[in-house]
Amino acid sequence: AYSKVGSGVVHLFKSLLEHRTAISGTLHEIGHSLGLKHTFSNELEKTIIREKGVVYKSDLEKNINDLVNKLQNINNTIHNTQISNNEYEINLLKSIYKSIQDNLPTKYRLNININNIQIYFIRDINLIRELELGYNNINRISSIKIEDLNVEKENVEKEIEKIKKQLDQAQNFRLYNRKKEQSYTLENYMDYHLDSNGEENSKVKRKVFYHWQWEQMRELGNNAKYLKKINKQ
Repeated sequence: AYSKVGSGVVHLFKSLLEHRTAISGTLHEIGHSLGLKHTFSNELEKTIIREKGVVYKSDLEKNINDLVNKLQNINNTIHNTQISNNEYEINLLKSIYKSIQDNLPTKYRLNININNIQIYFIRDINLIRELELGYNNINRISSIKIEDLNVEKENVEKEIEKIKKQLDQAQNFRLYNRKKEQSYTLENYMDYHLDSNGEENSKVKRKVFYHWQWEQMRELGNNAKYLKKINKQ
């Protein structure tokens, strides 16, 4: 029998089907096709064992790191908003000075009629007022936005300090080594029917998949669409 790991395809030969390990051998190959390696493979990673209700340090450290990144984003937003306001103030002043320096004197020199002077003056003053009103509205909105961001920033900082205080009481994960010596235990379907010397091991009686193996097969099978969910009626 042969099945490429993670291929979703199982190859079974007649010799296996006529062997005493036909059923367990078939399940062994199905395991390979759904991503499982032999129990003695050097590529196996360690399994993290979690206990219900236990707080782990690595989880808290990840939460702190996520909050620190969030805090940085808030600070960047506040900084950019303040810069944007300063740039708007500068542009507003430039517009006002341009209107006063460039437009009004020229128009007044070319149009000596007092009525024309009054018309141009009032029009440009209204333009300046519109610019100022626009700035005041934007500044008011920006101030509210910055105020909200500062409140959010304070809450994030408090949450970081709260989690840091929990670190001393938190526990580390217990790790379970998935790898074992070839055929050291004989109950798993991914154990091998030959011992490390290449000889038939008559004590092999495969009968279980471990929980992490079921999860791995289910994940690969669903993601690669090798498996199809059946709804029971």
